[in-house]
Amino acid sequence: MEKIEMLEERLNTLTEQVRLLSICKVTSDEFPYYNFLVTSGITSTQRSSINLFLLVLSELIKGKITDRHIKLLKELDAEFVIDENLELNYQEVMNTFKKILDVETTGLIEEMFDSMLEQGVKVNISNHLKQNMVFDQL
Repeated sequence: MEKIEMLEERLNTLTEQVRLLSICKVTSDEFPYYNFLVTSGITSTQRSSINLFLLVLSELIKGKITDRHIKLLKELDAEFVIDENLELNYQEVMNTFKKILDVETTGLIEEMFDSMLEQGVKVNISNHLKQNMVFDQL
């Protein structure tokens, strides 16, 4: 048992060192979205879920909805983002982002979209969501 605890401690230390190194090396005005991912501590699982969710949302906005899209939304626990008329429910979209990022307020989500737009990542869907979702007012 002692060996496992020692390995866990080393892994935690290494993980933190890589994160800190990433912050030092990545921080650049040239890559605001990557900076956001690193400095906000977004995990690879969260990032994958964000990318998948944005991909499905992009298709839904284009009016393309397939059984595969519905299946992916269910996997993301986001099946309520479309209503019976196949329209996006932007409050549910926001709630899904909150679940993915494990946050209660919208500040981090807005920061994510701002950094995406600034870096030129997923511009169309980011613009669309930023214009249609309601963010907390400070």
